[in-house]
Amino acid sequence: MPRRRLWIGLAVLVAVQAAAIGLYKLKRGGHVESAPFSSETIAPRDAPALAFERADGQRGTLVGVRGKFVMVHFWATWCEPCRDELPGLLIRARELAASGRFELLAVAIDDDWDAIGRFFGGTVPRSIVRPETTDIHRRFGASTLPDTYLVDTNGKLVIRYAGARDWTDPRARAHLSRAIEMDERRK
Repeated sequence: MPRRRLWIGLAVLVAVQAAAIGLYKLKRGGHVESAPFSSETIAPRDAPALAFERADGQRGTLVGVRGKFVMVHFWATWCEPCRDELPGLLIRARELAASGRFELLAVAIDDDWDAIGRFFGGTVPRSIVRPETTDIHRRFGASTLPDTYLVDTNGKLVIRYAGARDWTDPRARAHLSRAIEMDERRK
């Protein structure tokens, strides 16, 4: 009899957890669970030295793209909010990069290019990079993924976006455009 109660208890626990997960996914509707579009203004400070590699083997540095407004986005293929957020971020970044004043460095924290390549079906966008050091996200201040930072044209960290965002939201475009314009006025 005690064994049967144990099995019944376990079955009830599993059913309650499955229902909770189902309600959570239903509420999300398969989209990024986005906080209101918000940001944290950072007292300008030098961005940490970021050296990276692109999928084609080309190497670069954050200093090498100075003069552009750079979004440094930390993510991983195993991070569900990152996977949900990244497609919208890539779309927004392509749109802003058309001006020649903006660049996205989506820094994958994955262990190797194989997982990243599988995630993109074999064609990894140029914006996706892997860091040469494993702790670079911590030097920026990231403690969870995804985490995103804007670096001004002088190489200073100026804005942080903690957590996932819906980058296709028109408020995201307006916010980023204003940040770029403000940076240009300071010159």
